[in-house]
Amino acid sequence: MAVDESFLKVGGTVDLLDTTKVEQDDGTETHREVVVIGDPEDNEARLDIKKTPLGSDHKLPVGDPTNEDILDALHALIEETRMVRFHLNLITGFET
Repeated sequence: MAVDESFLKVGGTVDLLDTTKVEQDDGTETHREVVVIGDPEDNEARLDIKKTPLGSDHKLPVGDPTNEDILDALHALIEETRMVRFHLNLITGFET
């Protein structure tokens, strides 16, 4: 299967719609509409969707979370709760 960036004309206008042209294994082609998250002033600054457990600057991971992902989220939640408790104690003087 081949995937390439492409476009389609919008009706009878000169406007173009960004698409992804996909050639299936049997040779048929189809266009899929492209939805882009990115900087409107910089065409290269687009968010990539990757099917990997870890993301990076311009990549958004998708897929099922692993146990490690869940533990990382729980640790972050616990640390945030500790910070909230610490600040509430400073404000109220409750645990002095």
